[in-house]
Amino acid sequence: MKLFLGVAVICLAGSILLLGFAAPHMWSNEGKTSAAEKDGSEIGATVYRSKGGDFLIAIEGASPEAYIFSPANGSIGIPNGNQFAFIPFFAYSKDVPVPVVFSYNKVKVETDMGVSFENGMLKFTTLQGRRVTFDLIAFGIPVKPPQPHGHTQNISL
Repeated sequence: MKLFLGVAVICLAGSILLLGFAAPHMWSNEGKTSAAEKDGSEIGATVYRSKGGDFLIAIEGASPEAYIFSPANGSIGIPNGNQFAFIPFFAYSKDVPVPVVFSYNKVKVETDMGVSFENGMLKFTTLQGRRVTFDLIAFGIPVKPPQPHGHTQNISL
């Protein structure tokens, strides 16, 4: 009995330790948002929230895409395609913080993502031409996020 109790305590301690190391890498599923293909047909997009308050928008379909919205500076980041592993109710990031290329970096992104904040909605076009509409208010994000330095966005709230 003492051996069983000792093994159980060690397993519990190991699990708590593992969760402590993994927690910053875990993004919790917060719900769905709207995304449309170039032809206007709807496509699934799941929203995850990091411990730091950033949002991962994971667009489903034949060609999955992921984007990170940072409410702190109002920017959209594009992570590497293999940065996240998706498990039920969570997304696991390989790195913390997640390395991204920001949408306003025209040299690396090579396209205008059409980022705008309108009527409490963040709207942008993905690199594959999909249009994403993210309801800031529904996810408890302040309606008017601050602007990154040296970058302007179309804001009409």
